[in-house]
Formats: sequence, structure tokens, C-alpha cells
Amino acid sequence: PDNMSFWHSVWKIMHGGNPYGDYTEAEFRAAVGTVDLDFEPGSDFQYSNYAVGLLGFVLSQKAGMDYESYIKREVCGPLGMNDTTATLTSEQKARFVQGYADVSHLGKWMQYERCDPWDLPNCLAGCGALRSSASDMLIYLKANMHPSGELAGAIKLAHKELYRGKDGPAVCMNWIRSWNKK
Repeated sequence: PDNMSFWHSVWKIMHGGNPYGDYTEAEFRAAVGTVDLDFEPGSDFQYSNYAVGLLGFVLSQKAGMDYESYIKREVCGPLGMNDTTATLTSEQKARFVQGYADVSHLGKWMQYERCDPWDLPNCLAGCGALRSSASDMLIYLKANMHPSGELAGAIKLAHKELYRGKDGPAVCMNWIRSWNKK
């Protein structure tokens, strides 16, 4: 969002912090009114974490719940992805992989800078708040490779190509398909 300071975010990232940690829903709502599109919708493509966060927020607000509850009800539950969440249990925290922001070389030695998890506020949760296990990601992959069950129609619709650039990737509903031209 335009009202999220780039330098503030960079400073936090460089020091192992969460750049989204102090971003509020009020700031998010204010930023929505300042969006200027760079091109006519459908005429070009540009990925935006902010836009994906906005999509998740609008969908969950329309359903009358927070993003995590919405995704668990609409996607994780029907697919049986019981280890995918935004809010980790103590057992999940124990399995959570430590992230690192930087690696410095000191002669023969390397120094790693730990970083905090990026916990996104509900208003931006759609752009990356979910944490998952490898087992749940395999369930998700299988569901997308061979759609069946109650989500088959929605999954197939999500794979429908919405835009294709001349030399670039094809864009579906929050899927970016690229290919090797060789």
C-alpha cells in the first residue's frame, strides 16, 4: 500500500523484524482510496501483494469473518488440510522453521541473522498469512492437479486463463503459469 513506508519496511527487514507488524486496518482502508491503476484492467499484468491482500479481505468481510476462519471453512476444511493456519498452535510453533534475513561472511565464518515470522494483519492476510505443512501442501497440489469433490468446480474455474501477455506468463485467478518456450 502507498501509505506503508518503504524505508520503514526495509529497516525492519534488515533488522530481522516483521515489516507488517504495525500496519493497521485503518491504514489499509485509507490506502484503498488512493489506488491509481497503471493500465486498463485486462490489458496488462502486474502482481501486487496489496491487491491479493485486498481480495482476501473483501472475500472474508463479505462472509462476515476474518481471513483465517474464511479460508479454513472454504478451502482447508473441504480439502482436509488440517495443518494449514495463520495462527500457530504451540505444537505447530515447535515445528515452524526459523527464518533468516541476512547472511554475512566474516572470513571463513558465516553469520546468520534470524528474523521474526511475518505475521500479517487480517486486512493483508490474503497475501501470505497462511502457514502450512508439507503434507497439507501435497493435498493442495493433488487437489489442483486432479480436481474432484466439492471444490472441483471452483478449482477448475481458478485455472481458467484470464490474461496472457505476448511473451509473458498466463494469468489465472491468483495463479501465474509460466512455460519454457524451448
